Amino acid sequence: MSDNPRRAWRSMTATFALLTAIFLLVPIILYTQFRLADRQRAELLLESVREQGRLVGEAILPALEAFQPSAPGALADALAQFESPGKKVKVLFRPRGSAAANGFFYVASAPTVPAEYLEAERAELARSGVFDRLDESCAANDTTALNYMNPRGEVEITTSITPRNLDSGCWIVITAQSLAASPLAEAQRPFWASPQVQIAALVYALMAAVVVWLIARVMHNLRRFRRLAAQIRTSGSDGQSFVQQNRIPELDGVAEEFDKLVQGLRSTASGIVQAAEENAHALKTPLAVISQSLEPLKRSVPETDKRSRRALEFIERSVDRLDTLVIAARRMDQAAAGLLNPPDDPVDLSALCQSLCREMAESMTEQGQVLQTDIDPGLVSRGSVELFETIVENLIENAASFTPPGGIVKLRLRRVEEMVELTVSDQGPGVTPDRLGRIFERYYSHRPEEDARPPQEQKRETHFGIGLWIVRRNAEGIGGSIIAENRDGGGLRIVALFPRAGRI
Repeated sequence: MSDNPRRAWRSMTATFALLTAIFLLVPIILYTQFRLADRQRAELLLESVREQGRLVGEAILPALEAFQPSAPGALADALAQFESPGKKVKVLFRPRGSAAANGFFYVASAPTVPAEYLEAERAELARSGVFDRLDESCAANDTTALNYMNPRGEVEITTSITPRNLDSGCWIVITAQSLAASPLAEAQRPFWASPQVQIAALVYALMAAVVVWLIARVMHNLRRFRRLAAQIRTSGSDGQSFVQQNRIPELDGVAEEFDKLVQGLRSTASGIVQAAEENAHALKTPLAVISQSLEPLKRSVPETDKRSRRALEFIERSVDRLDTLVIAARRMDQAAAGLLNPPDDPVDLSALCQSLCREMAESMTEQGQVLQTDIDPGLVSRGSVELFETIVENLIENAASFTPPGGIVKLRLRRVEEMVELTVSDQGPGVTPDRLGRIFERYYSHRPEEDARPPQEQKRETHFGIGLWIVRRNAEGIGGSIIAENRDGGGLRIVALFPRAGRI
């Protein structure tokens, strides 16, 4: 596994996503299992009340066989023994040869009710479809748990329907309970509507909300800690410390260590700048003395002494080279110190490039070169004016140093998605592929046309490979990048990308 997937897996976002998935899956799994258990419980309960109804039907079978229309009291007495609160037993009869749906008559019920009530209830049972489920042989389909409205406006639920086919006709024994008192009422209710499930769902939702709130709070505090770090980094030594601005007690130790780290970086940057200045001053003083001492020596050596004159020229050239090296070393140290705490101010690159190009175009014209520009307006990035000036000046100077008299140096500034692209092209010899990747290295400089000349004909200015190295350091220090490539028509093209910022 590569580093990036491993880092993504360890991130808090991945943890939050995993926790969210768990919070979504667990209730679904539990709900499925509990609903299955509830369904099995309802089936057992349904089978239990169905068996109770069958037992009632079997118990009153002798009374049905001995029933005489002239003496219905015996059947009423048989039903009375099964009477209980909320439970009702009803007996209907269909003479042999009558239609299945309309030929049933109410014979008896427990508890007893008026005749008008029985007729109304018989009509309601017919409307609910109970009789339709009895065929001509007096066999019934399963009609348990059938709900209907009785004449009193109460919902009843049939717990069993037991048909008996005797010589006299088809007898039906119906046991029913009011829906409020029946144990089947809970079984008929949707599982999610039960109070236990609703309470459990509410507790689970509250627990999930608390966990999500805790994670969101942690991520918010981490983002705030990041903003605090950026604020302290850009505010300089006058800004407040992490400890002073931190509001999270658990991060006090981290804040203290960050303060120590910031103080260490600032001390290091200050030490580098101070050491660079002191070293430059210490080295330039003896170089100045040597340079001043060469003048009387040059006047005292006769023109005829070629060897001594040549030695003095080598010494003078070496002193100039050392002076340039001292300046380059100071610039490198200052660049390194500045990137320990890079600036983050909005800079109008369009205006900056236009101003620098106007100034540098004059000196290039004196050398017979042309600076062409193509700058889109209003492009802003974050850094500092000094940092971007160093980048633009070094790129133009590097391109001009390789471009012959009469050649053209082109600078282009444009927006590319969320980046600002700076391109500087020259008409020089380009760079061989094996050296192209090294031109941004420190102290690397390759100028074959200059090195081929005799020492006395070489230009006095020397190139130490510092400019492009500083350009890359500055670009990467503010979150940008830089590449170099050979142009199809000859010459080199250097492309720098900087993060785009909003308007100033």
